[in-house]
Amino acid sequence: MPTFVIRFLLTSLLLAAGSQPEFGVGLIRVRAQAERARAAACLETEAQTPVRKPCPPQEQPEAFLPDLVPLPPGDLIVISSAATGRRELRLTTSFANLGPGRLELSGEFNPESAKTAVTQHIYGEDGPLSKSPAGEFVYHPDHYHWHLENFVRYELWTLTSSGRIDQLAALTDKLSFCLRDIYRAQAAGPAGQAFYIYCGQEQQGISPGWVDTYRYDIPGQLIDISGLPDGLYALRLVVDPDNRVLEKFDTNNTVRITIEIFGRQVRILSDAKEIRLLLDAAKAVVEGCCRGAVP
Repeated sequence: MPTFVIRFLLTSLLLAAGSQPEFGVGLIRVRAQAERARAAACLETEAQTPVRKPCPPQEQPEAFLPDLVPLPPGDLIVISSAATGRRELRLTTSFANLGPGRLELSGEFNPESAKTAVTQHIYGEDGPLSKSPAGEFVYHPDHYHWHLENFVRYELWTLTSSGRIDQLAALTDKLSFCLRDIYRAQAAGPAGQAFYIYCGQEQQGISPGWVDTYRYDIPGQLIDISGLPDGLYALRLVVDPDNRVLEKFDTNNTVRITIEIFGRQVRILSDAKEIRLLLDAAKAVVEGCCRGAVP
């Protein structure tokens, strides 16, 4: 059938339909509904303009973050190492997770770089929320397991006559640590069962309310103090010195104690009055030694 005939027939049908009352009323109703819908869309568009008050942002789920807190070191002793010839200050160090969330780390080995990248997993009330890069797992040949690299640093500082830290006398490199649940932290209240118990390449962590600890007799738990005289020092521990771990607080990653080194003995000083007397005595010795010296 020719095209112009088809067009003629369709036009005739439309005109005939428009002459029928029922069809005409229906068409008017459809057009009215379309106009109302268009008007509503315009109003909705106007409501979204900057003139109107913006809608409040959607509430984000709360992230349960860990909170790493170093505990005061213990088991302090000075030894002379026959293997290295060094004079070593050995110490036991512990780190608690006092936050509401777990510190969970996973490792993924890259064959091309031969490195194991570490990812921190963040959780909320309903499960996983996000991930964040957190460094690298390295194999420790003396401990025979995997560590998180650059997890902690130990520092020894001299003190001024007023008891303030003065000069850095000795320090360690940034030490690696295996992260696992060793014992419950009393300050954290009730804690669940230990979950992270292996020092593997795939997963490590510290559960909320748990503490990881390294004893003084483990390889690497030392500060080389060769050449340092006996006396009063500030011993300072810093956890996560590169700030790679996402935490609830970053302001409590340091702990400091005052110690007195005398031969092989190390004494922890907590009485401010005693510390001041010892500092005054040390100052008097120095002044008495140097009084009258020829410049």
